[in-house]
Amino acid sequence: MSMIQVQEARQKILEKINFKGVEKVSLDQALGRVLAEDIVAGLNNPPLDNSAMDGYALIAEDIANATPDTPVKLEVVEEIAAGYSAKGTLKSGQAMRIMTGAPIPAGANAVLMQEDTDKEDNFILAKDRADVEENIRKAGEDVKKGETVIKKGASLSPAHIGMMAVVGRSQVAVGQRPTVSILSTGDEILELDQKPEGPQIYNSNGHMLAAQIRSAGGIPIYLGIAKDTEKDLMEKFE
Repeated sequence: MSMIQVQEARQKILEKINFKGVEKVSLDQALGRVLAEDIVAGLNNPPLDNSAMDGYALIAEDIANATPDTPVKLEVVEEIAAGYSAKGTLKSGQAMRIMTGAPIPAGANAVLMQEDTDKEDNFILAKDRADVEENIRKAGEDVKKGETVIKKGASLSPAHIGMMAVVGRSQVAVGQRPTVSILSTGDEILELDQKPEGPQIYNSNGHMLAAQIRSAGGIPIYLGIAKDTEKDLMEKFE
């Protein structure tokens, strides 16, 4: 049996490989799989303008001249936790206590972090100014509706899994895992539970290749060991 070059052998193998198709898997089973569709965001993230930190939602113009020596006094009229919206509209001279991630109330255009305030009963003393939109994360700042967040063909990593969760995907289309047969050859090769004699060695390459196939997302099929004869090789292939 004549020998062929590595590139020729590789080409012959690739010509015999067929794409197995696509299957849907749950997000928790998608790690390491090859994505078979573009992942497109169906909503903005964040969905609404929200606070980037704990502090007070207010009107930036109200505290334009605030300093530690000349603080501006504002009435605290409401408190907004993450996951909830303000009940009222903010007016000049007012502030609303706001937590990180909470939606910006109507009427407010900035958030002053709590470290720049002093509390005084139902009022705060703003000791610093704030620019318009300061400490506000805009709707869609991380992901915009209609944006392709992961492209088809990506090998899915933990970061990809997290992004698909961000856009609400519980299932995803991936390529079916390829099966790869492994046949070790050589009169000197033994299975791991056999006792070597003289020049005989264990079948280390077969197990290493199986591990590499698994790490690449494939399913290894172990065909055993073939002796160095054409007859034994053909029997194993059949």
